[in-house]
Amino acid sequence: MSKPESSPLQKICTTLLVLSMAYCGSGLQNYGTGPGFNYVVNVMKMGAVGDGRKDDSQAFLRAWAAVCGANKTAPLLLIPAGRTFLLKPVKFQAWKGDDRQNWLVFENINWLKIDGNGQIDGQGASWWQQESEPEKRPAALTFNKCTNLRLNQLKHINSPRNHITVTGCRNVVISHLNITAPGSSPNTDGIDIGQTRNVYIHDCNIETGDDCIAIGTESFNFKISHVTCGPGHGISIGSLGANGAMARVKNINVSDCSFKGSTNGARIKTWQGGSGFAKEIYFQRIHLDAVANPIIIDQYYCPVPGNCPNQTSASAVKVSDVFYNNFEGTSSSEKAIILNCSQSIGCDNLRLTDIFIKSSVHGAGCQSSCLNAQATVSNSVPAIDLAAGQLIIGNFVKTKFDAKFIQNTISALSIVDSPPRTGPAVVMGYRTGPKPWCTWLMPMVFLSCIAMFIYTMYVNNCPDNIWVDKCVLEKQLGRFSFEPTNENPLFGPSVATLRKVGGLDRKLVEQGERWRLFSCMFLHSGVVHLLFNTFALLSTGIQLEEEFGFLKVGILYVLAGLGGSILSCLRQDPTKDIVSIGASGALFGLMGSMLSEFITNWSSYSNKCFQLMMLLVIICLNLLLGLIPGVDNTAHLGGFISGFFLGFVLLIRPQHGYVDRKYVLPGYETTRHKSKYQCHQQLCWITSFVILIAG
Repeated sequence: MSKPESSPLQKICTTLLVLSMAYCGSGLQNYGTGPGFNYVVNVMKMGAVGDGRKDDSQAFLRAWAAVCGANKTAPLLLIPAGRTFLLKPVKFQAWKGDDRQNWLVFENINWLKIDGNGQIDGQGASWWQQESEPEKRPAALTFNKCTNLRLNQLKHINSPRNHITVTGCRNVVISHLNITAPGSSPNTDGIDIGQTRNVYIHDCNIETGDDCIAIGTESFNFKISHVTCGPGHGISIGSLGANGAMARVKNINVSDCSFKGSTNGARIKTWQGGSGFAKEIYFQRIHLDAVANPIIIDQYYCPVPGNCPNQTSASAVKVSDVFYNNFEGTSSSEKAIILNCSQSIGCDNLRLTDIFIKSSVHGAGCQSSCLNAQATVSNSVPAIDLAAGQLIIGNFVKTKFDAKFIQNTISALSIVDSPPRTGPAVVMGYRTGPKPWCTWLMPMVFLSCIAMFIYTMYVNNCPDNIWVDKCVLEKQLGRFSFEPTNENPLFGPSVATLRKVGGLDRKLVEQGERWRLFSCMFLHSGVVHLLFNTFALLSTGIQLEEEFGFLKVGILYVLAGLGGSILSCLRQDPTKDIVSIGASGALFGLMGSMLSEFITNWSSYSNKCFQLMMLLVIICLNLLLGLIPGVDNTAHLGGFISGFFLGFVLLIRPQHGYVDRKYVLPGYETTRHKSKYQCHQQLCWITSFVILIAG
């Protein structure tokens, strides 16, 4: 990336495979198995390129405007996987604005869900050079004044400043995130939250150059669990009270978290001269691995040492009712526990129980320090040294406050965990339906056709059966050279060889060799025939197999090929020396099934008329190839008709709007109750089934 001043661009990189490809560029949307959304806007349909070079900002804003203006209860902004999107700073909101301190901003949105396995890459390396001016570096992803926010699964890397900022929000669930930046990157907080209440953060891995999670003022009712932090500056309450500001933080529960190689573990930091409170804070079941300050309260916080003179009589944020329970692991510094409280008001009702921290340095020990703190301690290693504090040694006893704290936490989380209602959603790199089938059958058919053609040319052995120098490319290919063009203009074997290796001959079929109806499906009359057929097989058969699976497509391929073989056999004149090749019949069966699939699943397609015209043109062009002399168009028609009716039976999909519950995104429910198939789908299925049985 260029210097930030000249090119403030941002990449969003999604890492999964692209959504199922549309047939013939049809723009197919998997609405039938969508996650309970009744309106989907794909950024690619709004002009996004996704090549990592062209600016896609306006396409994203158009897509967002379409989502917000849709007047739907459950709209979805879809960012497909497998592409890289380049964005300028953009704001997704209800009104216009401009904010150059943030790249991506979501503002004043209710029930927003951002989900998927994509990646947001801040490309912050060049920005980090402005370490002395962090305010000039943008945060990567910001949520402002959002209610009932859900953020799940994404990967965030190398933000210029904060990776995720949440301000002024209510009822927030953040889960299964992977946030990564070098440990030396300045001010790259993982999750920075302030002026927000009712927050649940769980199952996240955060590795940054600053706080893994920072909780600012006006924060109430938090639960943080199963978070792995390191490198980074730990999980911090604060900093609070800067420039004499009043701060309020209450009811914070941090549990079952791990810190590895971080600067801090459980940290509370406040400035001198502030006011307000930070209380009812609970750290429990914490694992430590070489953490510099496993437990620290610092009421003399100063990011630049020496620039903050001691203010002995200044006011301070009141820190009280803080619990540390069941800490276990190692400290990389001598001071494992630091309780450094304000000289003016101190810290009240600190409780430490079952603390077992030893040095990560072999043979070294750990100590603690305490200043102006009132603490209750039970089972602590290292022992708490309250030379300038008040120590109460005894058993940890639950009080009425404990019960109140737990009740408050449960009450807050019952709001956070309530099932979300309808609202806009953004899905990045997330499939809105089942995973594509693993394609192996059509590639096997492709290889079988090539192997069979090589074997056929080996059996043909043109030089042994034709006058010298008559075979095409005899000097280069020898035994595998082609018959003269006056006998086979498609550069292939002789009619006698095709009959020998399994070509379709009506006389032989009537004599009992019915296996030829199947064997001919793997034969080709020449290189030209082979190239056309294998191209069609790879461009249609693999797409169908990805969408519908090998079993359905395999049955369709064989039965359509059989239909083409039967019609071709019936049309042969038994008095003439004719051999038919049925590979094209099976492939035309796939084309016929694509047409019937388009018709029966009509509601799942966008831009329907254009896609239908394109499909019909492709089919007609391929049928016109049958007019070439020596090509059996009867097999094409037989395969196409068979595949057309088989497609109605085998390739039917649930109608648009039907939601299979197993594909509903976590936390989203649908209240719509639609039948799985529409009436016309059922009618086509029954009619086609009867025709196939009768045929």
